Amino acid sequence: MKPPLWDHQIAALKASAGRPATLLHMGLGTGKTRVACELLEQWKVRRVIVVSPLSVVPTWSEEMGKYAKRDWLLCPMHKMSTARKRKLVEQVVLESRASGRPLMLTINFESVWREPLASYLRKAGFDAVIVDEAHRIKSPRGVASRYLAKLGRNADFRLALTGTPMPSGPLDVFGLMRYLCPDVFGQSFVRFRNRYAKLGGFGGKEVVGFRNLEELTAKMSPLTFQVGREVLDLPSATHNIRHVELGKEALKAYNAVKSGIVAELEDGEITASNALVQLLRMQQLTSGYAALDEQDTKQIDTAKRDELLELFNSMEPGEPVVVFGQFRGDMQTVHEAAEAAGRSSLELSGKRREMQEWKDGGADVLAVQIASGGAGVDLTRARYCVYLSTGFNLGNYVQSLARCHRPGQTKPVSYYHILARGSIDETVHHALRHKQNVVDAILATLTP
Repeated sequence: MKPPLWDHQIAALKASAGRPATLLHMGLGTGKTRVACELLEQWKVRRVIVVSPLSVVPTWSEEMGKYAKRDWLLCPMHKMSTARKRKLVEQVVLESRASGRPLMLTINFESVWREPLASYLRKAGFDAVIVDEAHRIKSPRGVASRYLAKLGRNADFRLALTGTPMPSGPLDVFGLMRYLCPDVFGQSFVRFRNRYAKLGGFGGKEVVGFRNLEELTAKMSPLTFQVGREVLDLPSATHNIRHVELGKEALKAYNAVKSGIVAELEDGEITASNALVQLLRMQQLTSGYAALDEQDTKQIDTAKRDELLELFNSMEPGEPVVVFGQFRGDMQTVHEAAEAAGRSSLELSGKRREMQEWKDGGADVLAVQIASGGAGVDLTRARYCVYLSTGFNLGNYVQSLARCHRPGQTKPVSYYHILARGSIDETVHHALRHKQNVVDAILATLTP
C-alpha cells in the first residue's frame, strides 16, 4: 500500500494538475519526486522523458514502482554509448505503442543532448518532460539547457523539480523558465539580463547587482509551487568546526598563490571569472595537495587527514560516517584515515559509484565527491557528516547537507567542518552558510 500523501504534496498536486508547465520549488526531502509521479498518473501521460543527474537515474524507476497505478514500462538508461541508447529508445517506444503500456525513459543531463539520440527524442512523441534538479540547466548557453528548451516545446506537460532554483542568483531562472515556458522571459538572455541585472565592473559587463526583482517574482509565480523544509519534522542538526594548522610546506605554497592573486587584484587584472582556477588551487592546498599539472597532484600536508582520523577514533566502532570533499585528493584522504582507524571505506564519485554497497552495510565510511553526491542521494544511514572541502557551488553544498538530514533519518545529525585556520576555508564556509556568492566573498577579503 502506498504511504499517504503529506498535506503539502496534496497542495502541490492541486496547484499543478491543471497547468501544462510547473516549477516544483520544493525543499530537499519534501517529496517532489512523489508529486511528479502522481501528476503523471493524473495527466494520464503515455510517454515521459525524465532528465536527471546520473546518480538519480535509477531512483525514478524505484519511485514509480512504489507509487504508479498503471503498469509502466520503465527504462533507466546509463552506462552505455549514445548509439546504444538510441537503439534502446527505439525499441521501448515501439514496445510501448504496441502494448499500450505507458513509458518512462530516464536519462542523465550529459547524454540527453548527444546525437544520434537527441534528434530522435524530439520526434518520438513524448508527451511529458521532467527535469529533476532543474537548477542544472541554469546556464543559458549550456548545451543541455538549450536542448531541453527545444525538447520541452514538443511536450504537452513540462515539470521542473528543484529545491534551489537560484543557487547563484536571480539570473539562474532564465534557463529554467526558457524550458518551462519561454513566453515568461522570452528567448534572449541578453534582454533578460539587461532587465533584471545591474552591470558594471570590467568593461561594464559584470553583474554588480539586481533590479526589478518584484516583477521577476510576479512573472514566475503563476508557474511555481513552493514549499520549504520547514514542513518536515526532522531530528535536530548541529554544525561543528574543527580547525587545523597547515604545515610549513603547504602554508608556503598557499601564501605564494595568495600573493599572486593579490598582485593581480592590485593591477586590476583579475575578476571573479578568471580568479576561479587560482582560488581552487588555494582550497586544494588546504586539503594538503599541490597541483603538479592538470592531471597529477602531490600530497604535501596531512593536517586534515590527521584530524579526520581523530574524528573516526572518537566515534563508536562501526558507526556509519559520510565524508564530503571537492577533490580527488580528498577521496584519498578519507580512505587513508579510514584504514588507519581500522574502518572500511567505499566511495561515491565520478570514478567510483559504491553508494548502494555502503547503504547495504558494506563499509563504515563513504567518501563522497560533493558534485556527485549532492543531488538525489539518500545517506540517512549516517548521522555523522564531515566536510574536508566544499568547492564554491552553493547549490551543491545545500543539497549535500540534506542527504543525511532528510525523511528517514531517526537520529540527530552532526556536521563537522574541518577548516584550515586563517585560510580560504573559513571564508568559503562563512559564505556558504550565509548563502553568499563565494568567489566574490573571497576576493573581497583579498582586496588590498
